[in-house]
Amino acid sequence: MSVCGRKRSFLESSPASVSYKKLRRCSPAAHCFEAKVKKPCQQNTVLKRAVVIQHERQKESEDKNNELQHLKQSVSQYQEQLRTLEVKNYALTMHLKQAQQSNPIPGSFHPDVF
Repeated sequence: MSVCGRKRSFLESSPASVSYKKLRRCSPAAHCFEAKVKKPCQQNTVLKRAVVIQHERQKESEDKNNELQHLKQSVSQYQEQLRTLEVKNYALTMHLKQAQQSNPIPGSFHPDVF
């Protein structure tokens, strides 16, 4: 039961409830009082929903930020791996050129390689 519902049930169950019920039936002021009680209850409900929505959005934002950090870390690891492979590729290219230049017979290759 909400706070407003508890207030209403308290008012109706209290000794003054007889006058409250009469006032509610008879007077326009009672309707005004009820509207004054009802309006904050509705506003409270709206605010509660807004807090829940805001919390969900914040959680989604935190999750996206965590994923972004993970992806940035992965990118930097892949960039380092790419640099390492480029250096190895360059070294192998130089070894191949050196082997081709030191081969006395052009066009013939070592039988174990080809």
